[in-house]
Amino acid sequence: MAFRSFSSRSGKKILGIIALAIVFYNEYLVYKIQTFSWKSIPCQSGNCTRILLVADPQLIGETFDTSFYNPIAIHDSDRYLKKTFREVLEHTRPHVIPYLGDLFDEGSVATNDEYSSYLKRFHHIFHTDSSIMLNHG
Repeated sequence: MAFRSFSSRSGKKILGIIALAIVFYNEYLVYKIQTFSWKSIPCQSGNCTRILLVADPQLIGETFDTSFYNPIAIHDSDRYLKKTFREVLEHTRPHVIPYLGDLFDEGSVATNDEYSSYLKRFHHIFHTDSSIMLNHG
């Protein structure tokens, strides 16, 4: 009986450790691992301009999808975009970032207040140093 109790507790600990490892991998480590496959682009002449093109982030809209999980999807998507953008920004250290379009999922049909909310989210996700030139297409 004591053996069965011990086995159950250690099984729960192992499952807990596995769950924590999966969360750590998916929320942190996978981003760092991917950066190792990115090629370095050295400046050949000493006077280079690095350009980072950002296309189609399509921030999830808040109006048309009224499902209970939409706020969770928005939070998760925004967090993913922000983390990924941070990694790319750190790797490329661009001088110029043109945003090529399709920034907001519902931008073309949003009210002024909704559009302002989307724009605030956009700036929160794609926050950059003031030395970087931006072009919001």
